[in-house]
Amino acid sequence: MIKPVAIDHLVLRTDQYRELIEFYCTVLGCAVERSTSVEFGLTQLRAGNALIDIIDVDGELGKVGGPAPGPAGNNLDHFC
Repeated sequence: MIKPVAIDHLVLRTDQYRELIEFYCTVLGCAVERSTSVEFGLTQLRAGNALIDIIDVDGELGKVGGPAPGPAGNNLDHFC
């Protein structure tokens, strides 16, 4: 039987990149751990012992993942 002890990270895709980062930082108290160029579109947030990666669907990385969240696209890329 597997008994997880923690979540390392999760990756969220969004078409509201800045708004989502603002929400996680101001409402939930996360801190920016690392941020890439705007063109690449990845911001990594610290949430206790875990990380939350926010991916801009309009950035280089986000475009690889398909359409924006909605009927044809997912907002959760993966979690580990």
